[in-house]
Amino acid sequence: MRRRSGARGSVQVAGRSRAAFADRKGKRSRVAKPVTAAMLSSILPGTGEWYAGARRRAGLGWLVSFGLVGAVMIRLAGEPAVRLVVQPDAVVFLMAANGAMLLFRAGSAIDAYQVAVDALPARRAAQFRPAVTAVALVSLLGVTAAPHLVIAYYGLSALDFLTGVFVDEKADEVVAAAPPSAPASSTTSTTERAGSSSPAPIMGLPILELPEVSDPSIANPPKITPFTKRHDRITVLLIGGDAGPGRGGLRTDTMIVATMEPSTGKAALFSVPRNLGAVPLPRSFSKAFEGGVFDYRLNHIYGWAIDHPWYFPEAADPGAEALMQTIGGLLDLPIDYYALIDLGGFVDLIDALGGIDLYVPDPILDRTSPAHQDDPWTRIDLKVGYQHLSGAEALAYARSRSTSSDYSRMDRQRCLLGSLARQSDPIEIAMRIPSLVPVLDDVISTNIPLGHLPDLAETAAALNLADIISVRFIPPNYTSGYDNYGHPVPRVALIRDTVRRVLDGTFDQNGSFSPADLAAACG
Repeated sequence: MRRRSGARGSVQVAGRSRAAFADRKGKRSRVAKPVTAAMLSSILPGTGEWYAGARRRAGLGWLVSFGLVGAVMIRLAGEPAVRLVVQPDAVVFLMAANGAMLLFRAGSAIDAYQVAVDALPARRAAQFRPAVTAVALVSLLGVTAAPHLVIAYYGLSALDFLTGVFVDEKADEVVAAAPPSAPASSTTSTTERAGSSSPAPIMGLPILELPEVSDPSIANPPKITPFTKRHDRITVLLIGGDAGPGRGGLRTDTMIVATMEPSTGKAALFSVPRNLGAVPLPRSFSKAFEGGVFDYRLNHIYGWAIDHPWYFPEAADPGAEALMQTIGGLLDLPIDYYALIDLGGFVDLIDALGGIDLYVPDPILDRTSPAHQDDPWTRIDLKVGYQHLSGAEALAYARSRSTSSDYSRMDRQRCLLGSLARQSDPIEIAMRIPSLVPVLDDVISTNIPLGHLPDLAETAAALNLADIISVRFIPPNYTSGYDNYGHPVPRVALIRDTVRRVLDGTFDQNGSFSPADLAAACG
């Protein structure tokens, strides 16, 4: 009996021990750990409060979280990503939402932590070490804040780029100043101008018989109305400025007119050689030269206008304004905007993008002058095939002509532009924004209004790069001989007729530089 009783007693004791252990285990399972609660609410606000037993707080946290997400989704609904990233108000909204979510997540984590601490039983509370868990809580808050701080940094970089490069005007207020009429004394020698060291107009060229401009507004364009999707066409002059060491100012060695039709997504590129001579000038400054034609090579107009700003008193950049008017008149195509990139900055841009991949159709062995002061000359030895080029190598590839010609160089420059367009992955570019912004701020100049940028970006993103018509106005087809200085003289009527036929869809690409030819040349 005693043994049995002892056995029963031992069983009872063992039973009580197991029950007590089970009870203690159950109580432990119901006690929320403060750091765990904070971690859960840092992931989804309200979850940590639920874990700590505060059901009403949890519901409020979830309600606010879904409300913030819903507000963001409503604001962004129907907006293509390409429009959002170029709208300052959208970027500011996303940054504000990002900041609000950071504060709410951090506040909810701290709240869940405190709720769990307050719910600790007396015995556990006596063993609680606030200093130790506080360190863990601070570390958790740092981890929570990190992605929000990165997003804020990218947002600030994007705003810096948008407001630093583009014209800060509202789309419904933007008008481009109409080119001024030439001053009454425009026929006076430029050396008579106070403070001018520029040479007087050269009078040695014969007066050319030029065809009439089919649209008189081209020679003296009207004010540009805001760009909307209702516009039939948007045209941008892409300018590559060669202002490196020892070149005595900026020369526009790359001039490409890009024109797009938003309603159809069709586009065309017109490349204008830098060495054209006797180019007819618009009325605004045609009287500065005998016969109304430019006496130097076309790539000197920019520098000439910078030295003669009185012809363009309302233009922020007289050189770009002069080029827009001149090339627009040559093509009989109104040019809305320009974008100028200095070739020295081109090196920095390519490097910031991590280099560029392109196909080299012909071997090139050459040395080109540096893009930056004190930089060494760049030697390139490129074999046929796909190559990965640094910024300096890409610039040397674009500028090399010792073994080719200006016109071959034009092809290579367009190949580079095409490769850049194909490799411009929005996600990768977004990841590189912090390194790109300082470069773009320094090397890009444009008159594109900030308010017009979303429409323009959306139009450009919708283009089919494989279906772009590309025409070069080069000898012998588009020139009629040479001026007294050996510069090819453009066949203005043929150039304008070609542009017209490209735009109305009747252009025969035989004998031109078609998309297929461009693809073959660029790989």
